[in-house]
Parts: sequence; structure tokens; C-alpha cells
Amino acid sequence: MTTEVSAGLSELELDLELTDDLDLGETLDLDEIDLEEAPMSHPLDLARAYIEMGDATSAKTQLAKVIATGSPDEVREAEQLLEQLPH
Repeated sequence: MTTEVSAGLSELELDLELTDDLDLGETLDLDEIDLEEAPMSHPLDLARAYIEMGDATSAKTQLAKVIATGSPDEVREAEQLLEQLPH
């Protein structure tokens, strides 16, 4: 059977064409993205995701990053999330 599969694969032809008319839907305007707006929101988002998955250790790691380098509002939110985690 392995020989049959190998023989079949050797005869397989992939005829793929790249076209410029590929439509992926809505176009993303990179000028509208403000990367400086909330620099620590990414670790906070990761922490929330880890909390939802039940991964307290990874959540604590992300929250520690926010506490060390975040704005006062971000630090306050990170501390509140940290209090909710098991010690």
C-alpha cells in the first residue's frame, strides 16, 4: 500500500496560479493604527486571555511586566487582576 501511495504522489501535479484579484475583504489602513496609544495593553490582553484559560502562572508573568513598566492606570488594573488570581 505504501508503494501505491508513493506512486500516486509522484504523479500528482499542482497547478497553482497567483492572481492579483484576490479579495480578502476589508482593507486595513495602517495609518489608522496608533501603536503608541496603549503600549501595555498587549500584556494586559495576554494576561486576561491566560486568566480565561486558567493559566495563572503565565497571567502573573504578563501582569508583572505591566506593573513594572505600565502607566498608573495600567498598573492599577494589573494589580486588580493579580488579586483575583490564586496565590
